[in-house]
Amino acid sequence: MNQKIKFLKRITLFLCILMLSANCASDENLEKQGGNSNGKLKETQKWFDKYESEGENYFLLDSLQYNWDEAKITNSEDGTETTIVPIIESKKDDREFWEQRLYIYKTGKEDYKALVYEIATNKYVPLSSHSIDGGNFTGFISVWDLKTGFVRAARFENNQVIETGVVEVIDYTKRNSTNKAPIEAPCVYADFGDGGCGGKSGGDSSTSINLPGTVLREVPVNAPSKGSPVEYYGPRSPVSGGGDTGGYTSPNGGGASSGGSGTATSIVINIEGQKVDPKEETKCFDKTKPAVLTIYVQQPNENTRDKMGENRVGHAFIGIQQGTIQRVLGFYPDSPNASLISSQNSELHDNNSTLYHVSISVEIDAAKLANVINYINNYSKTYDLNNYNCSDFAIGAAEKGGLNLPKTTGSYNAVIVNFKGRNPGDLGQDIRNMSAPNGVSKNITRGNAPKKKGGC
Repeated sequence: MNQKIKFLKRITLFLCILMLSANCASDENLEKQGGNSNGKLKETQKWFDKYESEGENYFLLDSLQYNWDEAKITNSEDGTETTIVPIIESKKDDREFWEQRLYIYKTGKEDYKALVYEIATNKYVPLSSHSIDGGNFTGFISVWDLKTGFVRAARFENNQVIETGVVEVIDYTKRNSTNKAPIEAPCVYADFGDGGCGGKSGGDSSTSINLPGTVLREVPVNAPSKGSPVEYYGPRSPVSGGGDTGGYTSPNGGGASSGGSGTATSIVINIEGQKVDPKEETKCFDKTKPAVLTIYVQQPNENTRDKMGENRVGHAFIGIQQGTIQRVLGFYPDSPNASLISSQNSELHDNNSTLYHVSISVEIDAAKLANVINYINNYSKTYDLNNYNCSDFAIGAAEKGGLNLPKTTGSYNAVIVNFKGRNPGDLGQDIRNMSAPNGVSKNITRGNAPKKKGGC
């Protein structure tokens, strides 16, 4: 009997030691995970503090208070590592149903992208549908760039985009005469009091503006304005739906086919990759040797001439390969909000790994390579949607390499000012349909541009 008791005691002691070891290992793993998370948060906060302090911020987003103690790291729907930071809100009263969040996307080893999201609903929406985290959100989401302002906006019902729109910032004292939204839209974002929209007894009176067949009225947005400015949401034309909150809060979210909209006089451009110095990018090519020049086209909707679509306005960009050296470059405006009525400064960005739907490559001799490099190094410092955009840049590079591409001009009816110019939708279809000359090869299978490689 004593032998059995001793044996049982040994077994019990052994199991206790195993359990303690497992608990210690588990605690150690949790500490490591927590340490990794804290390290990532500190790294992200350091980047953001520097980004926020450099240059001017959009006036409505200046001096926001970020609650880093409640920040969390997650993955967006497309897999991008995303840090979500609550913003401490300055609500005037409890009748305001909105919140703000800072989303910081890690787009590369040391590259980040920051956007502010405003999420708004009203007291008539069930409490369970107030949050975008609950999977049943009903309300509005607007997206803002800290430096340039408005990016995109949409109306949601049961977590689905049912309408894309624009948000304009208007002087509060002038709200009776400008920026109307559909009469079927409620006075969202807050309960404004006396039965009228915005606390006015005459809030339901309607008027009309330049959106065909739509009766309109004002929809004021109380947050996060400072002083007299107030925000107004209005649908853009054409009104369309699609997508959910998860997709909308991803780095390249948009959710609907008209998601490329900006304001009545601008179109949102999806700027990818780091800004680069063209001379640094091209210095490793040997201008006494041949190379391969490739034109890549990302269409708004694959294999169509659509001007807006799943990939917003799309993109055209170029690549050069010489032996083990590869560079991929794209031409962009200096702001995501590309103006339809005026030109703006331009930039070149590294477009390695960028999605494309069709490409065309040509072998170029040393003289043509020198011409292409000179063209890149002296790129136009002016971006103009209608006259010189990414498609024009790519077509021009092809010409320098001895490849003449069609210059189809397409148009798009925006809210007030229309677009008319070369564009990725038409360029992509033109390349698909053209016969490739000798020394030229086409690829009509979607893919991602090659990664940057090789040095001097």
